[in-house]
Amino acid sequence: MPKISINDALTLKDVVFLDVRSEKEFEEDHIPGAINMPILNNEERHIVGYTYKQESKDKAYEIGYKIFDQKISEFENLLRNYKDKEIIFYCFRGGMRSGCFVDYFLKKGLKVYQIEGGYKKYRELVRDEIKKAILPEKIIVIYGLTGSGKTEIIKKLENAIDLEGLAKHRSSLFGGVGLKPNTQKMFETLLFNELKKNRDYLILEGESRKIGSIILPENVYNAMINAKKLAVTCSIESRARRIVKDYFTNQEKIDEVKAIVPKLTERLSKKKVDELLTLLENKNYFEFSKIMLKEYYDPLYTHYVKDFKFEKEVSSEDIDEAVKIIDEFCKNIE
Repeated sequence: MPKISINDALTLKDVVFLDVRSEKEFEEDHIPGAINMPILNNEERHIVGYTYKQESKDKAYEIGYKIFDQKISEFENLLRNYKDKEIIFYCFRGGMRSGCFVDYFLKKGLKVYQIEGGYKKYRELVRDEIKKAILPEKIIVIYGLTGSGKTEIIKKLENAIDLEGLAKHRSSLFGGVGLKPNTQKMFETLLFNELKKNRDYLILEGESRKIGSIILPENVYNAMINAKKLAVTCSIESRARRIVKDYFTNQEKIDEVKAIVPKLTERLSKKKVDELLTLLENKNYFEFSKIMLKEYYDPLYTHYVKDFKFEKEVSSEDIDEAVKIIDEFCKNIE
């Protein structure tokens, strides 16, 4: 069976990765750009696994092969779209699931490969490469009060990595509202791809060690702590308007916010929490946001950065102007 190492596979240019693991495994993490083509979907995988444990290995294989046979025409149709590419299959360990596909399509005359060691080898590569990643000597970290537009700025800067974007979480109690946060593994996969890029300098948004449930790699976090620091500032009215735009654009988000507010009793009084809930019921999202900023977020931020030394303060009332100033600063800083 033609096998290929993960290192060699990732150097190929005109390639399609076909991930034959279940949807659940794929969603947790996968090679970026891979297409999920599960030989067993979530339910089928459970059935085969249960049969393996409760009955026998042979019976489990029999069920698995029967499912494969029922889907093979669908798989053949899919592969016609990639006949001009290098086709590489992988499963968790580079075993039977991807092996079935490779054996079948080799007999059909297609040039296909199996990743040696499967996804597990890819995961090992990601973890090792992040751990030994050589970051640019010049790193600039942008800090600012909640709602000051840091993420908007980061997205517009060429040499920036949007850590919150990779995590799909805004790094706060309400940070997951309207989002489906990535797993730690998926975050690290995306970060691995970013760290491979050749940059003269690197711009990051100031974060604690955790973004939601995501834990930043130690080397990346330490580099942030020791980096040059910029502060973006703007009025509380502008910040509140950004909060309203981010969190109150549809009913689903509003319901998520309402469900979280009672948890604030750990830091705010019950009277204040009731006031916030009333504001939400009355759809006064702007006033709700101002109170949250002044009484919840700002004290936390002020405490966090109290010992920081900032190289420069930049107004973010005009995001595009702030981007120009920060970009120029980063290019010229020693």
